[in-house]
Amino acid sequence: MGTSKVAIAKNGNKGFIVLSIPLSGSKHHITGPIRILLTDGTLITCVDRGIRDKVNMTSTAVYYLTESEINKLKKHNILKIRYSVNEYDMGGVKKYEMLNIKPTTFEKSGSANSISKGVTRLFQ
Repeated sequence: MGTSKVAIAKNGNKGFIVLSIPLSGSKHHITGPIRILLTDGTLITCVDRGIRDKVNMTSTAVYYLTESEINKLKKHNILKIRYSVNEYDMGGVKKYEMLNIKPTTFEKSGSANSISKGVTRLFQ
């Protein structure tokens, strides 16, 4: 299996958080809201809008970020993300946490030193 990934994306002024998680079951996928816990204790809850796909056993889901949530991410790093996976063949929805989230590439020029610095650079 591959590695779970988190990316912050931008389309115009709109922000998104994208989760990509390798899952073993062919019918398993990320579902429901996600909860993002920041290093200052702030909790951001993102609503599931059903924007998801699964390719090569990796489930990917996209969640919108409000301007207020983007501003919080500019100031504080992500401590953990809580998410749910629908495991149809294994008894329904199960909850998981993603810890030790590493910075990801925010733009073509390279990667950020931290999530907050990358978000600040992305939404200048």
